[in-house]
Amino acid sequence: NSEGDTTFKGDYLKNIKHGKGIKTNVSVSRNSWQQYIGDFKFGKKHGKGTWTCSKRRVKEGLWEYGDFLGEETFDVELSKSKVVPQSVQELCVLEIKL
Repeated sequence: NSEGDTTFKGDYLKNIKHGKGIKTNVSVSRNSWQQYIGDFKFGKKHGKGTWTCSKRRVKEGLWEYGDFLGEETFDVELSKSKVVPQSVQELCVLEIKL
């Protein structure tokens, strides 16, 4: 839709995110995105994983039922790395065309 989109690519258990996966949220109206790459348990971030967002905030480490157990960092070098969603890169191209 025009407001944003959430995608998930990964493992499911009875239609629930469970195992390894990539969850991406893109908000066109806010010109922002966030992505989690890692382990899921019963639909929540659980185990090892990395969460990044368009504000260059990074949470990498252990998660327990959706809660991050470490400290958030700020990555000034974050740009078109492997953690930037393809849909976000496409969004940036659309903005340049406008």
